[in-house]
Amino acid sequence: MLYLCIYIVVYFVITYTGIKMSISVIEGNYIKMGNNCNEIEQDAMNLTGYLRISVKKNNGGFEDGYIFMKRGQKIGYYHEDGMEESTGKKAEELINKMKEQEHTVEVYEYDDNKLNLMKEMFGEIFKIGAPKEKKNTIKNTVITQSSNSSYSSGNNNLSLNKDYTNIVLNIPDGAPLNMGANVEEYKQYLGGYKLIRAFNKDDNEYKEAYIIYDNNTPILMAYEDGNGVLFGESSKDLAEQVLNSPNSIVDVFDYNTDKINILKEYYPRMSLKQNQTFTENKGNEDINEFMDSLLANNKKNKEEEEQLSKDELLKKLGIHMPGDELIDNFVDSLCVPTAEELSNLKNDFKKSIENILSKEEGISSYSADVLVDYEDGEYICKCNIEINPKKKLGFIKQKINTPHIADKIKNIIQDNILNIKPEIDIIIK
Repeated sequence: MLYLCIYIVVYFVITYTGIKMSISVIEGNYIKMGNNCNEIEQDAMNLTGYLRISVKKNNGGFEDGYIFMKRGQKIGYYHEDGMEESTGKKAEELINKMKEQEHTVEVYEYDDNKLNLMKEMFGEIFKIGAPKEKKNTIKNTVITQSSNSSYSSGNNNLSLNKDYTNIVLNIPDGAPLNMGANVEEYKQYLGGYKLIRAFNKDDNEYKEAYIIYDNNTPILMAYEDGNGVLFGESSKDLAEQVLNSPNSIVDVFDYNTDKINILKEYYPRMSLKQNQTFTENKGNEDINEFMDSLLANNKKNKEEEEQLSKDELLKKLGIHMPGDELIDNFVDSLCVPTAEELSNLKNDFKKSIENILSKEEGISSYSADVLVDYEDGEYICKCNIEINPKKKLGFIKQKINTPHIADKIKNIIQDNILNIKPEIDIIIK
């Protein structure tokens, strides 16, 4: 959720200033390094994050390729060589050529929030499937199938006959209640508003379902796989199959009305018919396609339409942007970090600090107590470090340069994407 706040700021800067950003990969938590990408891929069967492959060029520069993964499934590719950037299928082809050369590969881990932010900001990275056939109709084609039908990769008729939308889906998490529950455990948490997120990987293909409950009643639903995204009634059969599969992993989050209203604004088709209490936008197709078709069918008024401002045209089409109050509520609900997010930051910093201390030659042993807190809109990282220097005959062999160590730790904390204030206390025992 923290990263979604950052995305909102970046999104509005790009939208209203017209700035074109090159791709900047959000750094994950470093895991390990190797020199054989194919072997590393085999070891990263459950990784959520990315592999970074590097090849040194003849001119002294580097060629880098990124393979993004979600629970072991490859979902995106990015390649850059200092001159040109490539994404998706083209990047995949270039990365495969890099594997044939002498290379190094680094493994980095993401949490779901960082991965979602990358997908939101740089969606072109994750468009790796075959091109979708352009549809000439705006109406969904839905095949009726019972929710208790067998769930297997061989049963793809449903997927092939659904109207998929090729977008980057971002469902904000709530407060986590149970991560990695089985298909039976999640039911005991139903009551009030809940987000149930179910994940399944079948024959190396990922499938993910998002269901928002009001007590025991599902009110919003979406489903995502390699073909794209399905919403609402169109997603129901496949989403329920994932949710009820014994091989699925289920995450349960507490939810609130602010997040539900945001989802209704940005993904109106998520609403299930029996629970719709608002009016959806006309049509289900992409806004740009809808605009094009509207202008094509009204040639007599073409000049008039072309002169309309974006706001006027959206108003004419009946498309309503979220109001200031709704956006403010959304930002307020997202920008306060959860206990889990603070804990993840603390663990990342502690690993980095311990890595610094372990490389200091004059240190015999150490302890690092790290706390990350959020007070009055400000992040604070408090580090209490105790160092036992190496001694000989009771005398310290080498003076410990504590200011140098403190500077290294400050740089790590301040290099984070968040604005975090470091407070460092080092004691020599």
